[in-house]
Amino acid sequence: GAEKRQKLQAEMDKVKEIMLDNTKKIAERGDRLSHLEERASALSYASQNFKRSASDVRKRMWWKNMK
Repeated sequence: GAEKRQKLQAEMDKVKEIMLDNTKKIAERGDRLSHLEERASALSYASQNFKRSASDVRKRMWWKNMK
């Protein structure tokens, strides 16, 4: 009885350790996803600014060539 209980307790401790590790990994993954989302948002903003600037330059050059 006591030996069986000790084995069961050891198995439960292993499962608990695995679950805690998985929870930690999920939290880290969430942090990485948040960071990636922030970087993607910043990149999108920068690309919109670049597109706008490129369009302005193109228009200015067109007018310059027309004169």
